Amino acid sequence: MRRKQEARTLRRTASFAITLAAMAVLAFAAEISAQPATMSPVRYSSGQDGKVTGVITSRDGDQMVVRDETTRALSTVTITRETKVESPTGFLHLDRKTQSVTSLIPGLLVAVKGTGNSRGNLVADKISFRRSALRVAQQISGGEVELKSQQRATAAKLKATQDSLVAIKLRARDSLGAVTDEFRTALNTRMSELAAYDTRFTTTLNFAFASSALSPESRRQLDEVVTSSTGTQGFLIEVAAYTDTVGSADRNRQLSQDRADAVVAYLTQIHNIPLHRIVNPMGFGWMKPVASNATANGRAANRRAEVRVLVNRATRP
Repeated sequence: MRRKQEARTLRRTASFAITLAAMAVLAFAAEISAQPATMSPVRYSSGQDGKVTGVITSRDGDQMVVRDETTRALSTVTITRETKVESPTGFLHLDRKTQSVTSLIPGLLVAVKGTGNSRGNLVADKISFRRSALRVAQQISGGEVELKSQQRATAAKLKATQDSLVAIKLRARDSLGAVTDEFRTALNTRMSELAAYDTRFTTTLNFAFASSALSPESRRQLDEVVTSSTGTQGFLIEVAAYTDTVGSADRNRQLSQDRADAVVAYLTQIHNIPLHRIVNPMGFGWMKPVASNATANGRAANRRAEVRVLVNRATRP
């Protein structure tokens, strides 16, 4: 008799767990597919102290839009040369480390403090974010096309398995363990950003083996990048650098970042491109090869930096 009672208890517990998992996954699917509510932007009085904590939804040079994580209201934030960008670091996160303004990319969770100006914007005195949030936003940025495809595939699978509690339980185990609130927020934001910019110009720079030095040809190509963006409003320059597979993963990640930094240095120092016009300069190591690393020619093609000029659709004629 005792064994029968235990068996009935286990069945009830399992049924309850399956029901909870189904509810959680259906809620996750609804959140992914839901569109953010349209809200009036927040306006700050001139000289008024203000602060907002939320996700960057768009970035246009020294202007960015932040969606409040609680109210979902939108604030336009103005970045100046005096704006401090930092991240908590050290024991108990009591210290602060200065970060580059290029880290302020769509999908990043930030806390902004500043004062209002005559246009109703919040002029940022200080912007802070956690390094973990930046890594999430960079991962979204680096794989935005693949993630959008995965999002569609996930939504289709969820819809097809709504009537099967067993399938939903399996999906809950896989999805809920892997997708955090922070990742979902960055994913939704980055997906909305895909339609906000058009690629106006793109070029690929190649590098010598184990080198981050720009060749004369690469410098000429970067000159063309600057020419293509001259007179354009609302443009951003995106830089992504890569390596071949020779050497360790850590060494190649650093080498690719050195290549991205070399591109940024040339654009800012030689052509005086403002740093806030360069978004997400990042080295991806040997990720995303464009040719086989089994041949010398293929490895040479993979030692590269991809540079794109992006134009905000809202500022086009």
